[in-house]
Amino acid sequence: MPATQRTRTFSVLFVDDEPDNLLVLRTTFSRRFDVLTATDGASVLALLAVHPVAAMRTPALLPAWPPPAGSPRSCRCASIAG
Repeated sequence: MPATQRTRTFSVLFVDDEPDNLLVLRTTFSRRFDVLTATDGASVLALLAVHPVAAMRTPALLPAWPPPAGSPRSCRCASIAG
């Protein structure tokens, strides 16, 4: 089945404090995944409370938000694409 007809089943969350980076990530991955974006920790927590997320990509350093113990710092979307 062509990618344009495939039902998107995975949501990915991209976190970055640079809106331009989020725009590039959304543009790149939105054809294959349901893309969520956040610029800060409060937005991340709000999104995670409402949306199931298969993968999350965060920068190494995000001001005012250390990732919780045991959470992945980044996930490659290609690994869930099959």
